[in-house]
Amino acid sequence: MNWCVVYKKINGGKLFVLKLPIEEIPATIGDDMHGMLIFSDDGPSTVEQLREEGERRKLLRKRRIELLGEERAKELEEEDYEREEVLLDLMEEEEEPEPEEQYIEFRELPSKQQKAYRKRLRKSTGFDVGDIPDNVIDIPVRPYKLDIPDAVEMIGGLSKLALDQHNKDNGTKYQLVKVLKANIGGILGGKRGRTYYITFQVRDMAGSGSPTLNLQAVVKTLKDQDTVTFSAPEP
Repeated sequence: MNWCVVYKKINGGKLFVLKLPIEEIPATIGDDMHGMLIFSDDGPSTVEQLREEGERRKLLRKRRIELLGEERAKELEEEDYEREEVLLDLMEEEEEPEPEEQYIEFRELPSKQQKAYRKRLRKSTGFDVGDIPDNVIDIPVRPYKLDIPDAVEMIGGLSKLALDQHNKDNGTKYQLVKVLKANIGGILGGKRGRTYYITFQVRDMAGSGSPTLNLQAVVKTLKDQDTVTFSAPEP
């Protein structure tokens, strides 16, 4: 179906926009109504639709001349074209812009920040390195973002593994409450291995009402094998 956008003046000159099937355009269009633009439900205007639009405009101009005179008809025709330009501009503004390609510009930390980072890394043994932007390179340990379900699930599983090993080695009955944060280290032995520095909260199930405790653990992963190399209460 072809559509015509019609502007009608109401309330002291304000415009009201109507979208009507072309077959329902009034037989006579007076001084308060302006017919404009053909649209098709099937997509952009075809050559045939453009031809029909040209014929419609000729008929509209003829009716206006009969009703209002040639001078007023010419003025209304010029107003039509002006409003058409406005309408086309509005349609372009409403179109969703194509997503721009995202480029990451990698960089190194400035020397002062690099020094502060190294100091925190040594002091915390990997568990607290501060906020490091994603585009910073040459960082041996960086925060591991827990902002997607898969990441939360994976770190949660490593925390549970470390806690089970901790309970076994120390005769405790801690239960995992939640993961607090995690950092990730580089590649192990030149292969695709990772080291995770995880801080998580536990509760002692041996006594009712016991306070929570923060544990820290180091878990190394290599070829789908996870190994807990360290676990202890947070200093």
